[in-house]
Amino acid sequence: LAVTLSLCAVTIWIRVGPLVRSYGEEMFYYLIVPGWVRWLLEPAPLIITPREGFEPATAMDGGGALPTGVERWGDYLITRVSATPNVTLVHNFMTREECAFVRALGRKMGMVSGTRFPVTNGKVDASAASLYDYVYGLVRTSVGEYLYYDGLEDANDLRRMVAIAKKVEAVTGLAVGNSEAPFVQHYGPSARFRAHYDMYNVDVTAPFPYRDNPRSRTLLAYLNDVGANGGGETEFMLAQLRPIRVVPAEGAALIWGNCELEDVAPVDLGFGLGLGGGGGSGRGVWDEGRCMGGAGPHGEVATAPGPLTGETTQWPCCVGRTRASLHQSRPVRVGHEKWTMTMWMHQRFTSESQTYADELGYSRDLAEPATQS
Repeated sequence: LAVTLSLCAVTIWIRVGPLVRSYGEEMFYYLIVPGWVRWLLEPAPLIITPREGFEPATAMDGGGALPTGVERWGDYLITRVSATPNVTLVHNFMTREECAFVRALGRKMGMVSGTRFPVTNGKVDASAASLYDYVYGLVRTSVGEYLYYDGLEDANDLRRMVAIAKKVEAVTGLAVGNSEAPFVQHYGPSARFRAHYDMYNVDVTAPFPYRDNPRSRTLLAYLNDVGANGGGETEFMLAQLRPIRVVPAEGAALIWGNCELEDVAPVDLGFGLGLGGGGGSGRGVWDEGRCMGGAGPHGEVATAPGPLTGETTQWPCCVGRTRASLHQSRPVRVGHEKWTMTMWMHQRFTSESQTYADELGYSRDLAEPATQS
């Protein structure tokens, strides 16, 4: 029996060990540690409730003083929830009508649990994908689906979804053409999303190439009020100086960074530069050989392949995962439900981006200049 158990343990470690080394011990700690251990060992979390103590519509009209920490930023009211990780709360990101609209789309999509996407990693045997899919099904017990723009047959639905996507672009600073399609999730009673990073498929034992184009930022919008003591809080367990839990409130959104960027400025390539020898405008030239101005986190030069069709800016490289961005969605309590919409924003305009660019109006601005030589 002892030999059998030992062989099982070794086999499991051969499969799981690379993931532990790649994603970090902290994530696996929070996946398995009982809540009472955290209660004993960790400081009490800071609870953040969107719009607590004020009404956004009244505040935007200049009525009444804003609570400490709440600022006006264009059409939005924001709070810097945390510096490490860098998390911003947008109190009034979506209207109630927009939230109801996205929930209705979610109900029509036929959302699924788990993942249908293969798990890949430079140090992970692809034959273990079924095991990782099973594990992922335990990590995320909600149901969800991508809301693909080109799948919206009703022109009015597409128009409304594009308007929401444009708001995401405005508050994140990254073009929606660089993002994945909105991912809508529904959490029923007891459903949760255990500790995870939004940056995935990253092998931290090797140089981090620019071409991996990881998820640079996440926008998570709450589509309903979960209710008093309803659970479902978004928690950043490694936030300094203590864990932070944000209560789901309809229309509010969280934005956070997932990776550490090089400390260099973006390079404006102009229209078509780098694709046909410079174009003669005197603007920047794509750095073919390096990850812009620096080496990867392991002292080795990372690669930055040339611009794709439609790509006019070379952004700083993501040279490592932000460790403190580890987060989870806590269990929804009995008698409650939770709806969310997530958009993962990438640094680069990718080949897949064109699907969204066509729907979002970017193809004219980006694709046509890219054909110049």
